[in-house]
Amino acid sequence: MLLPIRLVSWQKAPGGGVIGSHGGETKPPFRVFDVPGRGGVYDGSWLMAHRIQGVFGYHGNEVRFYDELWGGKNQWTNLASPNLWNLFAVRFLLLREPQQLPGFHPVGGPMTTTAGAPAHLYERDTIPAYARVIGAAAKVPEAQAVPTIIDQRFPIDNVVVFADTASVQPAALSGGALPPKPAVQASVVDWEPGRMRITLDGAAPATTYLLVSETWYPDWHATVDGKATPVHRADFAAIGVELPAGAEEVALSFASPAYRTGKLVTLLATLLTLGLLASPLWWRRSSHHA
Repeated sequence: MLLPIRLVSWQKAPGGGVIGSHGGETKPPFRVFDVPGRGGVYDGSWLMAHRIQGVFGYHGNEVRFYDELWGGKNQWTNLASPNLWNLFAVRFLLLREPQQLPGFHPVGGPMTTTAGAPAHLYERDTIPAYARVIGAAAKVPEAQAVPTIIDQRFPIDNVVVFADTASVQPAALSGGALPPKPAVQASVVDWEPGRMRITLDGAAPATTYLLVSETWYPDWHATVDGKATPVHRADFAAIGVELPAGAEEVALSFASPAYRTGKLVTLLATLLTLGLLASPLWWRRSSHHA
């Protein structure tokens, strides 16, 4: 089935991904950047309806930290930050007008969406990492985190930032020098909404940090080689997991007790409402047969 963009080279794949212009299936996870507001190609939740991950939340719902990192909800003053595009694994870009974009190449367009908007699809020249192993970490006051992360001088692939209230205790950077990049490659081998498994190829002699391009929320849970470990809010809004030396696999899952409770309350309220609506009919039938 074609996506609403109706690009013959960009079809919905069976697993929720897309089929690129070269015919190969692009499996999730990845993100599509569609400028929010009137400058975008799609309105509302077109991408969500086709299980395509957008940079901004489904139905415009994002975690507060995520909104603040991008410059404030419906303000998005940090949209042009290359660090944020890398941090959240932006692979595809949708534009109404063609442009020469460093680091991107066109893969579809011009086409017209179902709603009548012009559309051009671009893909990143180098596929961004959805999960990466970082060798150094720093704790900063909350107010300094966003300005630090969006600063183009900040080495987003070499240092991960945690709030000064986080329980992690990173080693101090000797003389301000960064340690060498860990010789560990993180690969997302299984992914679905709310669940993923990441393998680590290689070994680091000391503690490192897994940075995942997924929005942090308290209900994320992690295991490292089968052992439960905390999930930290890293780089202000992403997922961070502390890795012991020699770690081989990380599993992440989303489970919300509050959501389960809410579902149960909703079910009971629905049943009670149906019972109240049906009770007059039951009483009339009882009186009729009396």
